[in-house]
Amino acid sequence: EVQCTECDHHLIMPHSCGHRSCPHCQHHESQQWLERQLKKQVPAEYFLLTFTLPKEFRELAWRHQRVLYSFMIRCAWETVKLFTQNDKKLKGTAGAIAVLHTHSRRLDYHPHVHLVVPAAAIDKKKKLWRTKNDGYLFNHKALAK
Repeated sequence: EVQCTECDHHLIMPHSCGHRSCPHCQHHESQQWLERQLKKQVPAEYFLLTFTLPKEFRELAWRHQRVLYSFMIRCAWETVKLFTQNDKKLKGTAGAIAVLHTHSRRLDYHPHVHLVVPAAAIDKKKKLWRTKNDGYLFNHKALAK
């Protein structure tokens, strides 16, 4: 706590631990990361996709984390690429931001990948930029298979 010698004003300053999981210490870093990502945005609607490892594979994932986490991210990205290339309106390659989470909010072991994906794609052969504004990115039933 800091107190002004001129007036009665008090200011509470929390201890800074510097740990990467500390919400106070990492707030500035998080804000800077968010600002960098927002500058990279393309003019399109965005969607959040979540790919969860089935419960039956969690023990295996726990024992082989490096391999399974890499595999999860690769599978999620390949799925998005396939769906984007096969989409009637997009027919191209999309971009995405992927984040691996290993635990739920309750801190249970629950590996899953979040991808933020624009409803936009580049057709490199035809040099076209395509977007769609259907209110959905992909058919959820097909994506869930």
